[in-house]
Amino acid sequence: MRNSGWKWLVVLLLGATACAVILLFQVSVEGGAAFPHYSSLRAEPSGVKALHDALAKLDGYRVERSFKKLEMTRPVRDSALLLLGDHAADWQLMDQRTLEGLERRMVIGQRVVVSMEGRLAPPLFAEQKPKVDVLNKRWHLRLESASDKQGFRFVGDGSWTVLRKLKDEVVAVEKPFGAGSIVLLADSFVFTNEALRDKRDTAFLLRVLGGKKTVIFDEQHLGTEQHGSIGQLLRRYHLEAAALVLIVLALLFFWRSSSSFLPRRPADYVDHAATPPDALSNLVRRNVSASAAAGVSADLWNKSASLLTTISPARRALVAKELEQATEKNLLAVWRRAHEIVRKGHVT
Repeated sequence: MRNSGWKWLVVLLLGATACAVILLFQVSVEGGAAFPHYSSLRAEPSGVKALHDALAKLDGYRVERSFKKLEMTRPVRDSALLLLGDHAADWQLMDQRTLEGLERRMVIGQRVVVSMEGRLAPPLFAEQKPKVDVLNKRWHLRLESASDKQGFRFVGDGSWTVLRKLKDEVVAVEKPFGAGSIVLLADSFVFTNEALRDKRDTAFLLRVLGGKKTVIFDEQHLGTEQHGSIGQLLRRYHLEAAALVLIVLALLFFWRSSSSFLPRRPADYVDHAATPPDALSNLVRRNVSASAAAGVSADLWNKSASLLTTISPARRALVAKELEQATEKNLLAVWRRAHEIVRKGHVT
């Protein structure tokens, strides 16, 4: 009973732990704390879930999320691709291959919207990169520190259209590329849940989207990448209940494996079949019944006695005579007398 109680305690602790983990996971996911800032899956002030859900409810709009790398996805014509919360230093030191990939998207009609965060690359780090400023050379645009040293600004030629200024600093620009265009912003706050709640600027958001009715929120650049994991499949196909059933079945299997429905055996019970003295005894018990043991013993002795050359014929005859008198009840006593005859030549 003491061992059974400990097993039940372990089962209850495992069940309580599993329920607590599932509850914490649900709270974390529903609140969005498990996702990075500026993610369309994050419901906290720094997320952009409110913008995603608001656009999805508008008539004629189609809203998607992308969890794959840009080079692994095909550009969607006449759509807006949102890369929110990207690192400003990465754009300052952007390589030519990445810019060419974005250009191919924009040429066919996609509008790329990039909002930047963070600080610019320090001069020492920038000197380790190629001296050619690819962003300035290819797109004629530079990122410079703002006059108040708290942010950065855009400095470009006449091919860029200024969308917004803040204290005479250009913080949002736009440029056409083929059938599409690109929009760069020096701040991501305007897209966040907090901004939509306290400082909503609907006109500016619609201008940034450029009239596109298909909006794609890129999550991969924030670190939320799709790998086809079991957790993602469960969430996508709403199989959370199935996972809970599997956990319950696992607990039941553990309980069944550690408990027995058979009646408890006495403390002095010895299972001779389970713990035989030796392999030969176990073999005999399995293949020779108690009623046939006497006859089998006599037959085996008569067939093999002639091979025992160390035993005299007289003693072999005495053993055979003893075994012929064996019955199911006196078999053990007969075997003992036969053993004495083989060992000593007589019965004491």
